[in-house]
Amino acid sequence: MSRAFLLSVLVLCFIGSTAFGQVIFTSNPQAVNTYLMPYLQNWKLDSQNESKSVSQFSMPLFINLRPTDNLRLWIVDSFSSSSLDKSGEKNSLTGISDTKIKASYSMFDQRFLLTLGANLPIGKEKLDQKKLELANLLYNEVLGFRVNKLGTGFDLNAGMAFAMDAGPYGVSVSTSYLRRGSYTSVKDSSEYKPGNELGIVTAFDMITDRTLLNGDVAYTHYGSDEVSGTKSFKEGDELRGKILVTFRIDPVILGLSLADTIRMKNQIEGANNKLTAEENNSHGNRLDTILTSQYLITRQLSVSPLAGLTIVADNGYGKGSAFVWNVGGSVQFAPNRDASVSLNAKYLKGNMESGDVDVSGFEVGSIILIRF
Repeated sequence: MSRAFLLSVLVLCFIGSTAFGQVIFTSNPQAVNTYLMPYLQNWKLDSQNESKSVSQFSMPLFINLRPTDNLRLWIVDSFSSSSLDKSGEKNSLTGISDTKIKASYSMFDQRFLLTLGANLPIGKEKLDQKKLELANLLYNEVLGFRVNKLGTGFDLNAGMAFAMDAGPYGVSVSTSYLRRGSYTSVKDSSEYKPGNELGIVTAFDMITDRTLLNGDVAYTHYGSDEVSGTKSFKEGDELRGKILVTFRIDPVILGLSLADTIRMKNQIEGANNKLTAEENNSHGNRLDTILTSQYLITRQLSVSPLAGLTIVADNGYGKGSAFVWNVGGSVQFAPNRDASVSLNAKYLKGNMESGDVDVSGFEVGSIILIRF
């Protein structure tokens, strides 16, 4: 299989996030791979006027099947229980998320890939007004909760990718389209339909005996959101670049990841109820960096310390910046090829809302893999 093609597969087929950015889909799975990922996240937010804490326990389940050499199937769902404690006033939100299914089929010596998937709306929607503050915190990109929304609409997505390689070098290009379905997010509110999405990703990689270099550039175009069939808002398009470098010096593997995300101006309702570009960009540039290492104690056991940093610049209105650093690590144990366990922990600290809110938190969790 082309190395660059494998990276495109991950871009198109990776559904949900894992602890510390670990890739959970192997290049040569057996018939069934099952991943159970219990995870606990807790944040404390302190401002001049109030203090509150928000936590979430989530249990994502990934099932990856490979009926044939070219066909792969994914089923993903998650249970989560979230709570908000604000000056003794408590709110909670518990349930299962929407179920996501996806299929991919490779052709031409695994250089061309087709994908088709859907979001099945079985999760909780129509929230009470009193739960909106908790729901908005779960959706906050800086806090990064694993399950940031339980229920949405019936979505359909399709994509394709092409890759080629020459020796240690590879290049790929992929595109995907997401048709979003409508749903009612709050009780007694109007039906809401998010805008459809079109994505394009180009990637390159170089793999040698000791070094891996991978970079990609992704562009996402967002369609207009609608409320009761009327266009009400359009999210600014997104441009994201990422580079990953790993280097192996036995028994240590070192890694550095850098990602830069730029959002264009939103479009909001203007004169005559038409969408027009906002005066200033309400999105700030975002930079994420992660430094990792892995020490191989034995063939079955390894440890991986890490450190990371997230920086969000002020937007065009001089608001919204964030600065959060984190340190942590993981222990991986793989007694055999059909099972592995990874235990992860991370501490985070910094500020957001242009320094008006101090944040601190922790994350603990695991990734349990069982192959059949």
